[in-house]
Amino acid sequence: VGNDALGHDALEALRAEGVATSVAMRPGVPTGVALICVGPDGENQISVAPGANAELTAADISSAFGQVHEIGVVLASLEVSRAAVRAAAAWCSEHETPLIVNPAPVQPWVGDVARLATYVTPNEHELEAMGSLPDGVFVVETRGPEGVIMRRSGRETRLGAPRVEAVDTTGAGDC
Repeated sequence: VGNDALGHDALEALRAEGVATSVAMRPGVPTGVALICVGPDGENQISVAPGANAELTAADISSAFGQVHEIGVVLASLEVSRAAVRAAAAWCSEHETPLIVNPAPVQPWVGDVARLATYVTPNEHELEAMGSLPDGVFVVETRGPEGVIMRRSGRETRLGAPRVEAVDTTGAGDC
């Protein structure tokens, strides 16, 4: 996060929920934000100003992992640098820890890091951008009201989504 009001507010909200907050604070860099609009077709359109997220380094990842005593799974999105995600993937490989990659927002290097994951959780558009993945990667493709398609080693399973009256789908892919 940046050393600004948004960064301090984010840390305070996380701490209030009991979340450990061993994060890198970057002075002089704003906290990253995402602005979400809904297009005429009803689909979310997300504009990201990465701010401090783009400043996260492989050294930051190593430092943070060194401060935590027990890690059961690592979740990485692509709102941070490629080096940070690759460092997390390398740590997970060394420590036999599952890595989940949420490939959003899509980056040109998405396929590179998705290949290193245990699980990836793309929507249908992100799935196209990833290209082919090794058989061992478990893909959970989110498809909105159609549910999910899970794929691994040539096998496919579909699960439907519960029917709801959606008012705002912001954050639904993350859930």
